[in-house]
Amino acid sequence: MDASASLGMVLGLATAFAIGLFMVPRRYFRGNTITFLVGMTFGAMAGNGAYWFLAGMPFSMRPMALFSLVPGINWAVGTFAYAHGTHRVGLAKATGIKNTQVLVATTGAFIFFGEAETTRPTLAFLGSALVVATAFILSRIRHRDEVLPHAGLGGYLIPIIASLLYGLNGLMMTVLIGADIPRAQINLGIGTGAFIGGVAVYLLAERRLDFVRAATFSQHGLAVLGGLVWSLALVTMVLAIDFAGLAVAWSLMNLSIVVSVLYGVVLFREVDLTLRWKQVAAGLLVASMGVLALYLSKAIPAPV
Repeated sequence: MDASASLGMVLGLATAFAIGLFMVPRRYFRGNTITFLVGMTFGAMAGNGAYWFLAGMPFSMRPMALFSLVPGINWAVGTFAYAHGTHRVGLAKATGIKNTQVLVATTGAFIFFGEAETTRPTLAFLGSALVVATAFILSRIRHRDEVLPHAGLGGYLIPIIASLLYGLNGLMMTVLIGADIPRAQINLGIGTGAFIGGVAVYLLAERRLDFVRAATFSQHGLAVLGGLVWSLALVTMVLAIDFAGLAVAWSLMNLSIVVSVLYGVVLFREVDLTLRWKQVAAGLLVASMGVLALYLSKAIPAPV
């Protein structure tokens, strides 16, 4: 494996860590999901704007650069679904369901972007399948009813929307990278599009734009914090896709389920670990096997 691909894998794991934490503030937020969304997307715009500024404010006037707003808007809608699931069935389970997005991104990587030339498809799909299996194992763990009183069918189904939209985002970001749009400008466009999408979702749902008054300053701060963490994840995500390819980078990112489960189980006590430790351990073991398979998909030279 060359140095670039190795760095891409490290960045993919860093992305997984940040992605596993960015929705944590939703479990502390005392307000509705749609108000939280606006604060989070504002944080995403601010964080990515800061990165663009620090990177020297690169700017391309090509029409494709404007397309970077689209994955941002798409992310806002997906994040609303993810946040709703987090509120209803907990951080651990909602993340598990959302992370099945890896199938969309990995399949697209081989069909549309020819990544079979640099990645072993069998091992990449095996790694992706193991990540999905991790999500399946962990999402089936019975939660504490007293900790998640809002659990219901909608909490399990709505994160599937996030899965599809997030997977589509991986394909769109790969298109932007391939078009040689400055990386920092891609982040700026996605962050700005996210805030536009967050405000649009609020307006469509509430028929008004009073989101500033809908929560206290400290509560808005929690939502903004989540967006800032996500903006950090987006920086490493774009670089990971660039260095390691979409199939591997996106699969590694979905190991965020490990971070979310540990946080949800240990700190939120969403699951009784004394009773369910075998399922948690099995999920983490399968996740580790997925990382190994993805590593080998890049470490072993692709067939000529």
